[in-house]
Amino acid sequence: QETLQLLSVMSNDHRFEDVYNECVDKGDIRTMCDVLDRIEEKGREEGRREGTLDSIKKLVKNMKCTVNEAMDALEIPLELRDSYKKMLNI
Repeated sequence: QETLQLLSVMSNDHRFEDVYNECVDKGDIRTMCDVLDRIEEKGREEGRREGTLDSIKKLVKNMKCTVNEAMDALEIPLELRDSYKKMLNI
C-alpha cells in the first residue's frame, strides 16, 4: 500500500490507490502485480468502450443509421445500450 501511495503522490494520480482499495474490498489483492493487472484491465476496458463509441458515431454519421441500428450492427448487448446512449448524450 505504501508503494501505491508513493506512486500516487509522485504522479499526482490517485488511480493506483483507487484500484488498490477496490481490490482490497473484493479480497482480490495478494501482490502488487494484482493491482497492476487490474489497472491494465481497466485501461483495456476503457479502450474498448471508446472504440465502440467511435464505431457507433461513425455508423450514424456515414451510414445514416440510427443509434439503435448502429448498436444492432455492432451486436452490443441490450444491457449495455443505455450506458452507451448516456455516453453519447442521447
